[in-house]
Amino acid sequence: MGTTTKQLILDTAPELSTATDLQFQSAIDVAKQVVTYEVYGAKQQIAQTYCAAHILTEMTDTSGGGGGGGSGLVTMEKVGDIEKRYDVTTTTTSSTTSGQEYSRTKYGRIFLQLEEKIVRYT
Repeated sequence: MGTTTKQLILDTAPELSTATDLQFQSAIDVAKQVVTYEVYGAKQQIAQTYCAAHILTEMTDTSGGGGGGGSGLVTMEKVGDIEKRYDVTTTTTSSTTSGQEYSRTKYGRIFLQLEEKIVRYT
């Protein structure tokens, strides 16, 4: 069972290097509460790292858009006169986290993919 560290998060998300040590520690502390060994087993460290990267991205995003490669769910696309709308009322919600919350950042979306695979096959 590995320990999630600031360096692991920075290796995954180098753009978070401007976050303070306190922000890193807060994100790690929350990720440790969300991602437990009992559920994630050997994948605990990688899941905690992506969870913490998601939390840090949310903490440090000053644009209000969720940051991290997209501002959330795509609800509409428009090219010229053609418009396509998507029903996003049925978002994926996993057994331990809110899919809608974690879908706001690229790290949260990777975390949800990991969780789906781990929880489904456990």
